[in-house]
Amino acid sequence: MRFFVPKPFAADMNQARQAHECMRSFAGQTLGLDVTDRKVYQIEFVDEGERQEACVGEPEPRSLETVVAILDAPRKYLVCTPNHGGYQGEPIVVGKQQTKSVIEFEE
Repeated sequence: MRFFVPKPFAADMNQARQAHECMRSFAGQTLGLDVTDRKVYQIEFVDEGERQEACVGEPEPRSLETVVAILDAPRKYLVCTPNHGGYQGEPIVVGKQQTKSVIEFEE
């Protein structure tokens, strides 16, 4: 899958890159983490014994908000939706030990 940030959050590739960088910076500052530039498309993970999936452009399974980015940080993934790390609030944290598979965007 080629990198994107879903509309209306980004209308083109330049806006997608800028939006991703802003979310990466915001999450890093908010949580005090060194967030990488890795662009993750999808993660599968186990939450309270149930297999879940977070995928950019699709509803996040717990908040049901659209996933706008999945960021990579030490020992965790940060799932960003409009109200969780996208425009405000903290991202949804998924521990890497919970993660069963990861698909990165192609550049």
